[in-house]
Amino acid sequence: MRKSTFSPRNSDAAQHRIVMKPLKNSLKPIAAFAFSSAILSLTSQAAILQVNVGPAGQPAETGFTDWTTGDRSTPAPTTISGIGLSMAGSVNDGAADEIRSINRTNTYVGPLTNLTQTWWGTRIGGGGGGAGGFLTIALDGVDLGAGSFEWTSWHHDQDNQTGVMDIEVSVDGGSTFALAVDDFGIVDNVADGNVGAPNPATFSFTANGTDDVQVRFTNVSGGGSASDFALLNGFQVVVPEPGSLIFVGLGSFALLGRRRRMTA
Repeated sequence: MRKSTFSPRNSDAAQHRIVMKPLKNSLKPIAAFAFSSAILSLTSQAAILQVNVGPAGQPAETGFTDWTTGDRSTPAPTTISGIGLSMAGSVNDGAADEIRSINRTNTYVGPLTNLTQTWWGTRIGGGGGGAGGFLTIALDGVDLGAGSFEWTSWHHDQDNQTGVMDIEVSVDGGSTFALAVDDFGIVDNVADGNVGAPNPATFSFTANGTDDVQVRFTNVSGGGSASDFALLNGFQVVVPEPGSLIFVGLGSFALLGRRRRMTA
C-alpha cells in the first residue's frame, strides 16, 4: 500500500499561504481603485456656468451672470465663465431670430425668486397661436471642451404661462437634434400659486470639444395666449475641472501598475 504524504499541519499552512497571499495582493488594486475614485470624487466638483436671461436691469440672482436683451430683439453673443454663448435660432410671431424678453412683477416667494422673475420666450402667431415657437441656445464647443456634462434650466412664469415644451440637444453644431426632455410643463404662479421651488429640466450630454452644443426649446401645446410660449429663465452647465482627467489618469495608472506586479 502506498504511504500517504498527507500532513494536516503542513496542509493547513499551505492553505493559509495559498489563500492569504492572493487576499493580500488583492488589497493593492482595491486601494488603487479607491484612490482613483477618491480623486474623481474630489475633482468632479465642477466649475458651474450659471446664466440668468432676461431684459436689461433685471434683478440679480446670486451666483448667476446676466445675459440680457431688449424685448422683441436678438440677444447678442456673449462669453460667460469662459464659454461663448449665442442665440442659434428662434421664431417668434413669425419673426426669425426674435425673442420676447419679459420682466414680471408678480410676487413669488421661494428659491430663485429673481431668476424666475424674468424670461426669454417665443411663440407662434401672438396670442392664441399654434405650437411651434422655439428658441435655441448655443454653447461654443471649443470653449466647453470634450466630456460629459449636465444641463439644468428653469422655466417658470410669475404670471400665467402654462405652455408645454420639448427640449432637444444637438452635440454636432445643430446638424441633428435628440429629444432630451419630453413634454416639460412651464410652472406659473396663477395656476400653481407661490410654489415652493421652480421645477428644473435636467439632462446629460457628451460634447466632442469641437462642435457647438445647442439646446432647443419648442412649444408643443399651442392653444391660448397663456399656453403657446416656449420660455427660459436661465440655465447652468456643470463643467469638469481641467485637472480632473489628469488626477483620474494617475489613479488609473497606479491601478494598472499594481495589477501588473501582482501577475508578474
